Amino acid sequence: MTDSLLELLARRMLVQHELVSADLTLACTNPGFWTLIGEVPPTGRISVFEVMPELFGLEEEIALILAEGTGEVTLPCVTRAASEYGAEGTYLDIALIADAAVAPCLLLIATDVTNQSVQQRGLMQSRNENALLQEKLTQMNERIREHSHSLELAVSQRTRELRETRLEIIRRLALAAESRDPLARGHLSRMSRYSAMIAEQIGVEESERQIIYHASLLHDVGKIAIPDRILQKPGPLSTEELTEMRRHTIYGADILGGSTWEFMRAAVTIALTHHERWDGQGYPNGLKGLEIPLFGRICAVADVFDALTMKRPYKAAWSVDEAAAFVAKQSGSAFQPLMAEAFADILPDVRRAQAQDGSEESSLEELSEG
Repeated sequence: MTDSLLELLARRMLVQHELVSADLTLACTNPGFWTLIGEVPPTGRISVFEVMPELFGLEEEIALILAEGTGEVTLPCVTRAASEYGAEGTYLDIALIADAAVAPCLLLIATDVTNQSVQQRGLMQSRNENALLQEKLTQMNERIREHSHSLELAVSQRTRELRETRLEIIRRLALAAESRDPLARGHLSRMSRYSAMIAEQIGVEESERQIIYHASLLHDVGKIAIPDRILQKPGPLSTEELTEMRRHTIYGADILGGSTWEFMRAAVTIALTHHERWDGQGYPNGLKGLEIPLFGRICAVADVFDALTMKRPYKAAWSVDEAAAFVAKQSGSAFQPLMAEAFADILPDVRRAQAQDGSEESSLEELSEG
């Protein structure tokens, strides 16, 4: 350690030094050092371990630098409490250095790092607080996600329950209509299935096919309002009776009307228009061509085909081929050509469906949701 360096250290208020003799004692040669470390300046020599008890345990390292005449032992961030001798609660970096300039003595250097330490501690505290805040935010976000997920599950479950309840109402209404005409058992379920198959063939989206599948079950619900003497008459209907029978389309729309649910609105449309004809000769409103809603045009084909294949008191059941030929013949008159062609395309699927469920023996009671 050169004199110029010692002078430089002395000029810096934050760095003070003392000389430690080979026997590891020191005297007061620099009052500023003692002020810095907050100790009473000794009147005689004093052990370095008494001044810096933090050096206990480092005796071997100190002995080594004494023997070699070079090296240092350092103690970072030694704390000193406030005292009446000058120290005001400081943090010190302590270095015990062996250097040829002061040999055989050692140089004990104390550096005030209070500001840096406070800043570092403040930074560390801030980081810890930020980390704790981040952890709390993460936990809060996780709880929010869990709560949101629970709410989504609950809403999804309630939505499914509401949908299932509504569909059950549709099936029960359809059953009520079907019960008025025991000979027509299975007609509603088959007709709704064929309607959905036609819709798929012409490219109707899945969501709309689900609507037509369920809503078409109610196409004849208006027959609930038709008297038994007409509905179950074994022979041909008179002109007055036929007029009343045709009013089942209007009765059905009236029964189902007023709902905001898209399935029920579709059911109103189907109930009212499934007997309209492409050539405008249908009922109840004589709609023509594309004036007839899409669902009505689809269901008209499915309804007539299945009705023809059913045995009635006034007629024998037609074969599938005979009924399919009738649909093809009525293309452009009773039915939109697109729908008649689509039905011809799905005829193999219709045959398989009839073979699978036993044709007329299929009923709403076995009807699945989709």
